[in-house]
Amino acid sequence: MNKFVKVSSAVAIALGLGMGNAYAQNSLRNGSFALNMQISDSAVSENVFVTDPSPAANNVESPLMIGGKFMLSSKSAVVLGFGLGIHGGDGSGTDVAIKGGYRSYMKTADFAPFLGGFFAMKSYNDGDISETYLMGELGAEYFLNSKFSVEGSAYVGHGSVKFDNGTTSATDTRLGTYGTTVSVNYYF
Repeated sequence: MNKFVKVSSAVAIALGLGMGNAYAQNSLRNGSFALNMQISDSAVSENVFVTDPSPAANNVESPLMIGGKFMLSSKSAVVLGFGLGIHGGDGSGTDVAIKGGYRSYMKTADFAPFLGGFFAMKSYNDGDISETYLMGELGAEYFLNSKFSVEGSAYVGHGSVKFDNGTTSATDTRLGTYGTTVSVNYYF
């Protein structure tokens, strides 16, 4: 029995030391840069106004946001994003989105929870619809290997959406939860 306890303790210590080194093999370190692409967005992309009867106005979608993340340290990052959509046919118009913010990681393991905040502006249908957001985010990033990760975020904050097509105008302001996003990151 005594031999069993010694062997079990040695195995547990070896596994603990091995796991301690295993999680640190991600790219959350000072000076690293990641390219980020949202693959799912149920947040800050709502078209709350359906006052224009044309199919183009009722089919507004948020432009795909491609972003970057620059690590200021192993626990903090600056996040930036840009989206562009150019429509043809009945859905003519240009959609533009920009985003900037800050993120603080609570842990730098392969599963890295974070808190952050950002400011975003979006414009749809050549400016007929404009949106501004000041958001806080809570999320986590999971590293599949040292260069590739998947992250999810939930948002809470203030948003303002304005619709003005020259004949009809309306504004909606909201404070509260805004949904979730899922995105992928590739670190350089």
